[in-house]
Amino acid sequence: MKKYTALLLFLSLSLTSFSQQCSWLNLSVSNADSSFIQLELITPKDSTIVEYEITDFLGNIVHQETIIGGAGLMLFNHTVPVTDSMKVIALIRNDVAGMLCKVEDTLFWKETVVGTTSIFNWQILSGNLGFSVLDVNESHIDGSDFMVFPSPAFNKLYINGPEESYSFTISNIRGQLILENKSSSDREKVDVSNFPSGLYFLTISSNRGMETIRFVKK
Repeated sequence: MKKYTALLLFLSLSLTSFSQQCSWLNLSVSNADSSFIQLELITPKDSTIVEYEITDFLGNIVHQETIIGGAGLMLFNHTVPVTDSMKVIALIRNDVAGMLCKVEDTLFWKETVVGTTSIFNWQILSGNLGFSVLDVNESHIDGSDFMVFPSPAFNKLYINGPEESYSFTISNIRGQLILENKSSSDREKVDVSNFPSGLYFLTISSNRGMETIRFVKK
């Protein structure tokens, strides 16, 4: 099975509101060969963390990597055949700028005919723009007394709250449900030692509503 290559390039023009920051991010392919995939992120801010995840359409992870810094390159080999496609997810976080963006798209192998020559390359299917995760499903409890720590978490995550009766879920950046549970006390201890490193969303449901809190697993 052959190995193929793509260069994925994130372009960001400038920063205003958080939503606009995200809408100026998009994913593109600039070149390809037969040995590796190279991803590059260009942003105007330092302290940027990018979490990449590429999967095939069976849900198998092709590659995962976290890049820290205003710009970064990610190189990896893969064996996905040209008859298949790949899903690409990138989560871009900059706590200094209050920025949390997500880009999702599909890579597919495309033939372009120029005269009598066929050129093959990985291409982005939709050209989706980034969107702010902070604007999506972020319903907060007014005057919430819930506290979640530490972040980053290594083995245990603690939830402190005034209410003994509440339920909570933990999802990853792909929206997949990782854990669902109910509290047994006002100080809940959650084992996250087996979670892969990355950004997660803890959603707490109580008799006052729902609240989504982000945390990082190292």
